[in-house]
Amino acid sequence: MLKSAWGITGYQELLETVEYMTQGPGFTSCREQGERAWQLSRASSLLGMAMVLGWASRRELVERSRRVCRQIQGQFSSWDEFYLAFLDHFSGAHHGEGAPNDKEAVRHRVDCYWELKKRPDGPYSLPWDLDLEG
Repeated sequence: MLKSAWGITGYQELLETVEYMTQGPGFTSCREQGERAWQLSRASSLLGMAMVLGWASRRELVERSRRVCRQIQGQFSSWDEFYLAFLDHFSGAHHGEGAPNDKEAVRHRVDCYWELKKRPDGPYSLPWDLDLEG
C-alpha cells in the first residue's frame, strides 16, 4: 500500500514524507484548518504503518508520533474540532471526483468516528489534553 498509494518504498522516504506534511511545505502552505488536520492525520497514520512494518523501534516511532500529536494538540482544541476539520477536507477532496462511492467514503468515515467515539476503550476516550511530554 505504501508503494502504490504514496510511492514510499523505505523508512527514509516515509520520514521525508512525514517531515513534508508536518514541518515542510505540505503543512506550511495550508490555508485552512481542514488542510492542517488532513496533513497531520496522514503523517500520524504513516508513522503507525512504519511501526506495523517494523521499520524502526517502537520507542522511536512513539516519539515521532508524540511530536505529531503535540502539533495536533497545538492546532486544534478537541477531538471533534480536529476530526470535523479533517472530514471537511476529506469530503472536499472527494467532491467532484466522479467516483460513485464518494458519498459512501465520507459516510463511512463519519460512521467510524462516531462508533469509535462511543467506545469507552476507544482512542477518542483519551483526554484531548493528554500530557505528551513524557
